[in-house]
Amino acid sequence: MKAKIFFIPLFTALVCQPALANNVSFVAKIEEILVNRSVMNDDSELIRAEKISIDGESPCDNSVIYTNAESLSLKHDDYIEFIQNLWQQAQDDKYFLFTTAECGKQASKIATKIEACNEKICDAKYVTEDNIIWIGGSIADFEILNRKDALESARYFFRLPLELDKEKNLWKITGWFLGEDLDTSGEGKLKAFEGYTDTKDFSSQKFISNFTGYYQTGEKSVASSFNQQGLLDGEFTSWHKNGNKHENYYFINGKVEGEYIELNENGTIANKNQFKEGNHIDGPCNHYDSNGGLIREHSYRNGRYDGKYVDYYSPGKPKVEKHYREGNILGEQKEYFENGKIKAVSHFDDQSRYDGIHEAYTESGVLISRDVYNHSKKISSEKWYPTGKQQYLQQSDENGNNHGDTKKWSENGQLIQHIKYENNNIIFEKEWTENGAPLKEATYKQGSEAHIQKLWSRETGQLIEEASYGRTQLSGPTKKWDEKSGKLILETNYKNGIEDGLRKDYDPQTGELIQEQWNANFSILPHYVNNSPSLQKYKDGKLITAGCNMAMLLDNPEEIKEQATNGVADSQVKLGLYYKGCSIHKEAESWMLKAAEQKNSDALYYLSQLYLLGETDVIPRDSAKYLQYLIQAAEAGNADAQFSSGASLLPDDICGVLMSSCDAQSRFAKSDLDKALYWLNKAAEQQDTQALLTLGSIFGYGIGVQKDTEKALRYYQILEKVSPEIAKNKIDELNAHNASNNEKS
Repeated sequence: MKAKIFFIPLFTALVCQPALANNVSFVAKIEEILVNRSVMNDDSELIRAEKISIDGESPCDNSVIYTNAESLSLKHDDYIEFIQNLWQQAQDDKYFLFTTAECGKQASKIATKIEACNEKICDAKYVTEDNIIWIGGSIADFEILNRKDALESARYFFRLPLELDKEKNLWKITGWFLGEDLDTSGEGKLKAFEGYTDTKDFSSQKFISNFTGYYQTGEKSVASSFNQQGLLDGEFTSWHKNGNKHENYYFINGKVEGEYIELNENGTIANKNQFKEGNHIDGPCNHYDSNGGLIREHSYRNGRYDGKYVDYYSPGKPKVEKHYREGNILGEQKEYFENGKIKAVSHFDDQSRYDGIHEAYTESGVLISRDVYNHSKKISSEKWYPTGKQQYLQQSDENGNNHGDTKKWSENGQLIQHIKYENNNIIFEKEWTENGAPLKEATYKQGSEAHIQKLWSRETGQLIEEASYGRTQLSGPTKKWDEKSGKLILETNYKNGIEDGLRKDYDPQTGELIQEQWNANFSILPHYVNNSPSLQKYKDGKLITAGCNMAMLLDNPEEIKEQATNGVADSQVKLGLYYKGCSIHKEAESWMLKAAEQKNSDALYYLSQLYLLGETDVIPRDSAKYLQYLIQAAEAGNADAQFSSGASLLPDDICGVLMSSCDAQSRFAKSDLDKALYWLNKAAEQQDTQALLTLGSIFGYGIGVQKDTEKALRYYQILEKVSPEIAKNKIDELNAHNASNNEKS
């Protein structure tokens, strides 16, 4: 058994100096920017930075990038302006070229450069056009959109730069119909409008002078004019698609003034009214169909609906009947089906709020819902199936809070849900199948959301769970049963949604206990509980596994303890690891010392790491013992020990280049390059990754030795067998380094 218990933090950065300056660049869109967030930098210091969520494939598999003024080398005010501009460009759906440190350097990637894509730095597919203005809304009511919003709602577009009309001294705008997914192929073929503006880049965002709109067939759809302030001013005319006039009226400074005429497609009057300063004058306003039949009648007062309002399916067949007072619906409103039957009846207070009874019916006249309101607050609700059987009931108090019963029924009349409320708090809750079998039962503590919930299987009818909740999270004892056998399969306890305390698992067929586990914070407790390990597994009533750490479990504990007592070194190591996992460090040390006396390499290496790091208040750090056991472990053939011995013997100047730290406490008092290379080669013979990387760097870059590219490549070729991707990167780096040096020479 090869036991890798610890790693040595100071020997993890096996990267030669020429590779340290590598950067990673990639293209992505920006989804969100959150300002003033916390993140760790390369020195494990907490710094403030902007968090940028990206949409794209980062080579480091990061969907979040951080940046701040320091990382971008910008002054504070310049940085604020940069971030604001960055977000504006993101809203235009632009791609960006990000530059960060190379992958693997840190978990939180910090950008050192962010550039909006252009044809010089990005592939053409990532470059978006900056000279298009996207337009949403209607011809008569435009809205300027950014590119991201344009994907959802743009209908037209025009392109910059605009053409100067020297006669008008205005810039002419020609708009085109936009296809799906911002398809601009209609440019030059499907004209949407023509107009003028007073800025060459449309920065004023207003039209001036004459304006003409078109249908996609090329027929004129609207003609109007705008004043210098960009407000509609003068005659406004629109046409139906068949070429007949649709609307005709006048604007003064953006407000309708005088007679308004609307015509149907066949030329008959649809609506004719008078306006003053943009408001409908007092009096009736009727609408007619192409045959002159009345299809809507209502009246205005002070520019707002007032009085009777009726919509008709056709003359004489009402669709909606209601009354207005000063723009608010008041009293009773009726809706009808086309056959004349009542569809819905509603009641409103003087502020257009539901107040009183609201009922809805089927086309055959069956009542299907009744809601009762108290000034917009629903105080009861009932629904029925078209057969007349009740479907739903909800009761509330006068303030609209749940109070009383909420019930649901299936079409066969079976009650399938019953919730009882008191002052908006649930008292109990029950659910059943359509056949009346229980599915759920929850009883709540008075005045609290804490409750006990029971669940039954829909298929078998067996009770399958009984759990305690505090609000929506599990909190307290929980039991589960197998839905087929009905036997108890789990007993555990939760605290704030996390298992906390003793968990017992049972065999679903036999009901026998198969595992006991003490939990806290998503994991088993790393120590004994009640003089027993926190995890114990059983089979046929016999203990088969024990431990306090999932990586250091002891199988067949009784047999292993007996073998260890009888001097079996491998069993002594297993027992030592078991005690280590349960934080019984002196006992772990004792068994490892027994195995070490038999020259067990895993025990020797374990002891070296134990004395290097120590155990707080139990076993002190001891550099002399660390080096003693490290060499013994290396001599016994432990590859980790051989690598660490070699690294600890490297001269200071070589160690400083190769390692992230050269702590004197973990190094031999006297360095020896020959011995260091000896032990590194011993580890390399066992295909130890760290040793192969170190030797490749030493000989590949001539660090403390004569440079030997062929020898370095041989180490990397061995590395390919265990870590092909890492080996390939190192070979590429070495070849690039050599090529660069050849060019300089």
